[in-house]
Amino acid sequence: MRITRRALLLAAVFSLLTGGVLYPARADEQPPDLSMPVYHNLEGGKNYHGDQNCGAVRKRYLPLSALALADLYVAPYDALTPCPHCSPPRKPYAVFGNGPEIGEGNQSAQFPHTLTLSAECAVLYDLSNGRILYEKNALQRCAPASLTKLLAVLTAYANGGENIRYTVGSEIDLIGSNSSIAFLRKKNVLSFHAIVDAVLLPSGNDAAYTLAVNVARHVDGKKLSDEEALQVFANLMNETAEALCCKDSHFATVDGYPSSAHYSTAYDMLRISIAAANAPVIAKSVAKSRAYHVLISKREVVWETTNLLLKKDSGYYYQYAIGLKTGSTGEAYHLAASAEKDGTSLVAIVLNADSDGRRFQDAVTLFEYGFGR
Repeated sequence: MRITRRALLLAAVFSLLTGGVLYPARADEQPPDLSMPVYHNLEGGKNYHGDQNCGAVRKRYLPLSALALADLYVAPYDALTPCPHCSPPRKPYAVFGNGPEIGEGNQSAQFPHTLTLSAECAVLYDLSNGRILYEKNALQRCAPASLTKLLAVLTAYANGGENIRYTVGSEIDLIGSNSSIAFLRKKNVLSFHAIVDAVLLPSGNDAAYTLAVNVARHVDGKKLSDEEALQVFANLMNETAEALCCKDSHFATVDGYPSSAHYSTAYDMLRISIAAANAPVIAKSVAKSRAYHVLISKREVVWETTNLLLKKDSGYYYQYAIGLKTGSTGEAYHLAASAEKDGTSLVAIVLNADSDGRRFQDAVTLFEYGFGR
C-alpha cells in the first residue's frame, strides 16, 4: 500500500497532539472500549463508531482519539451520520459543534452582554474544563495576519521540522513591504528552536519564509524554487488546518501577509492556538518575553516578543499570561493569548481590535471574567 505525504502529515500531527476521549453520546451509555477504532472522514464530515463488524467503506477515515488535540477536537453535530451497517454512532462532545454553533439561537444568553470589548470578534475558552466561556462574532471571517505564524510553526513541527537545519537564502527577498522581521541574514543557519523563536517572538516574516522553504524542500524532496516552496508550504498549512478541524479558514501566505484568499475565524484560530499550546517547543517559545540564541552559523541574536502581556515594563503586563502571539493588518489588531491562574488555564482570541493597546486590554478583560467565574 502506498503511503501518501498527506498520511504522513496527519500521522505527525497525531503524534504531537494527543488528547482525551471524545465520548459519550448519552449519559446512560457505558464507556467505550478504547481499543476499538472510531473514525472521522475529513472529506465528508461523517462519523462512524468503530464496530469491528462494520462493513462500511472507510476512505481516509482517521482515528478520532488521535484527533482529540487535548480535548480540543470536536466533530459538528450536524455532520454525524449513522453507519448503515452498525448501530447509531456515539456523538463526540461538541465543544465547537455547529448544530447550533455557540452564539446562535438561545445559547447566546449564557454569555454576559456587559463585557466591553473593542474587538469585533472574540472567544474565550477554558482549557481546564473544555468549555467556551464567551464568544462574540466567533464565526465571522477575518484576516488573521501574523496569527498565521502559529499554524506555520505547527505545520513545520508536524512535517519533521525539528530535524532540519534552516539556512537563510534568497526567499527573504520576497517578503512584503512593511513586514515585521527578525533581521535574518543570508547564509545564517538556525536550529528549529531558534527559527521558531524568530517566527513567533519578533513575528519575523523573513523567518517565516525561511521556515517555509526549508520545510517544503525537506518534505517534497525536490529542488524547488523559492516561489514553489512557499506554495508547497501553504498547501501543507491548509492540510494541517484541516487535520485540526478548522471549518472556515484558508491560508494563502505563510506569514499572514494580506490576501483575499487568506482568512480564518475566531473559532478556528482558537483551535490552532490550543494545538500550538499543546506542542511543547511552541508553548515554550510563546511564553518567552525575550530569547537569546547563538545560531549554528555562530551569529548571536536577541529577539523580543511583541506580546506585551508578557513584558513587565510594557504597561500591559498581565501576571498570569503565559503566551501566545500578536497579529495586525495595519487597520485591525489581533491577539491569541493564554493565561493560567489557580489551576485554571484559559485561551482568548481577540480579532479586529481598534488599536494596539486595546487588544491587550480586551484579553485581560476576558481573562478576568474567566478567572472570576
